[in-house]
This record gives sequence, structure tokens and C-alpha cells, in this order.
Amino acid sequence: MKPVKVVGFAVAIVSVSPVLSSLFPSVYFPSRPSYNACNKATLRLKEIDKLLDAAYTGRPDDYYAEAAKALDTMDGITSDFSSEEPYLSFEEKIDDKKALKVVIILNGTDRISGGFYRIRSWQEISTAGWEGNDRLKLIE
Repeated sequence: MKPVKVVGFAVAIVSVSPVLSSLFPSVYFPSRPSYNACNKATLRLKEIDKLLDAAYTGRPDDYYAEAAKALDTMDGITSDFSSEEPYLSFEEKIDDKKALKVVIILNGTDRISGGFYRIRSWQEISTAGWEGNDRLKLIE
């Protein structure tokens, strides 16, 4: 018997997700396109980490202002630094009708030891237009 090389747990889950979904209907198993979007989002978070690290290392006293300037260089990021807890959000396309939306809350300088941010949400959203049709044909 030859040894089996494990390529990656997530790849294995994706390849058997239809079977697992039927066995465990209440558990979400991502499809291959959403798995790709998760990979892209993870890479984008690594980029954000580098920018936030540079902003904090360069000017820790003015960390949020430096972070705002640095993050303005990235495409597709929406940010709000006016609130008490600044946040960033971005989307990664899954397909024509869905995207992965990630929202992160930036940690203050007193909480940097726990990381530069906390992930607030990581969810699949619909990007397709919605046309409400609430009419019911009761009598014809």
C-alpha cells in the first residue's frame, strides 16, 4: 500500500463538500469558487497587515492617520476612520451573483499586542440585483 500525501485539508473538504453537505445540512462547506475567494481575501489581509505594520512602526503616535494614508493605496477597500473603532471592508468576487465580504475592526494602539485588527465578519453576500415581486396570483 502506497502512502497518501495530504495536499491540504481545505482542498479535501472542497472536493467532498457535496457529500458532506448532504450528511450535515446545517454546516456550511464552501464550494470551489468560494474557496478561491477565501484564498484571495487571506492574501489581501496579509497585504493589509504589512501596511498596518509599516504605519505603526513609522509613527505609533499617529497610527490611525498613517494607516489611513497607507490603505488609500489599495484598490477596493472601504474604510471609516471617523468612528471610535475604525473599520475596513472589502469584497472578493465568487461568481457573477456572489462575493465574499470581509469587515475588519482596527485595534487601537493599546491593543496592538493582540494584532492590528479583529475580523468582524467574513460572509458570502449576494451581488445580483433584487427585483421584488410580492404579487400573488390568487384568482385568475
